[in-house]
Amino acid sequence: MAQQKLHYMYRDGANWKESDYVIFANTQNLSSEGVQEMIEECLFDDGNFIAESIGLPTLYFDDDTDPDAHGLHEFLRIEECDFEPNDTQNRDVLDLVIEFARQRLFDWKTVRNIL
Repeated sequence: MAQQKLHYMYRDGANWKESDYVIFANTQNLSSEGVQEMIEECLFDDGNFIAESIGLPTLYFDDDTDPDAHGLHEFLRIEECDFEPNDTQNRDVLDLVIEFARQRLFDWKTVRNIL
């Protein structure tokens, strides 16, 4: 069974970037295409999301006083992989999709109050 690897990025207003990934278990054997479609339905119109709201590590390298700072991360893609899951909450990818949907339903909880 392939795991699911979520790639995401923080890009500040000056276009400096930091990217990372988190690997999730896939006990339901969901396809990466299906998971990606479900996640994309939950993102802001520009493909962004609030990492803290769904329990992903933030990739901020600036502080809240930096004029280029904001509180959004970009969803890049999700793909199958054979590596061990590294999600700090030990979630299944289905749990991640449910959390994306829950945040979208409630208009995403703002954590870093500088959107």
